[in-house]
Amino acid sequence: MRVKFEFAVVTGASSGIGAALARQLVATGTRELLLVARRRERLEALATELRSAGATQVAIEVADLTQAEDVRRIAARIASRPPDLLVNNAGLGLYGPFVALDREAQLAMIDLNVRALVALSHAYLAAALPRGRGALLQVASTAGIAPIPYEAVYAATKGFVVSFSEALAEELRDTRLQIVTLCPGFTETEFLHVAGLPDSVVLQRGTTADAVARTALAALARSGSRTIVHGKATRIAATLGRIAPRAWVVRGIGAWMRRGQARGASR
Repeated sequence: MRVKFEFAVVTGASSGIGAALARQLVATGTRELLLVARRRERLEALATELRSAGATQVAIEVADLTQAEDVRRIAARIASRPPDLLVNNAGLGLYGPFVALDREAQLAMIDLNVRALVALSHAYLAAALPRGRGALLQVASTAGIAPIPYEAVYAATKGFVVSFSEALAEELRDTRLQIVTLCPGFTETEFLHVAGLPDSVVLQRGTTADAVARTALAALARSGSRTIVHGKATRIAATLGRIAPRAWVVRGIGAWMRRGQARGASR
């Protein structure tokens, strides 16, 4: 598989799926990258690694995309020189009862998962459309396929990403702009810990960020826009989530996610 992107921008690049995508892009021929995340030391270490792996130019932007000013700065940089590929990967999750979770933290999650993604998508597509080419990879989640009790806001933000991105793909179907929406399931990254997900609700272990990144790049290597669910078992669960009666789906997911509320649930 060869990837056709000379210049790529990756948000949320300091760890997990974002870092895995950056590494695999370089391995498959991308020579210039802009890495965006909050943690400078992580970004600098990854940039050094990517240069050693063959990238000719790796720039970093330290930015907190929950903050409007940082979003405007990154959007302006993307608009001034649109990449061949923009990866909207930055995201945040929180597990727990809606009323028990911090309100400001949940609003910040909406700012990152929705507002920042929309702003960067708009900046990129407005600049890429006149060029007549480009690709946008939106990292959503299988949590966006159905409501998830105890991840109510997170799942709703990812449902927005899926709906928004599929609508964009239809709007742009007669152009040469490609939009791929990636829906991973549980993936072995620090995201699970940061989101506070207990072991008792993690359905599947062993899915790596590298494997998810390979799925994304394989989809980008094919022409056309699409929504991709990573993993056979995850695809089956996602299909059931779409076709089963909604009330049954939410009740079943709620019963499973409630396991993590049991006293002493481990992480």
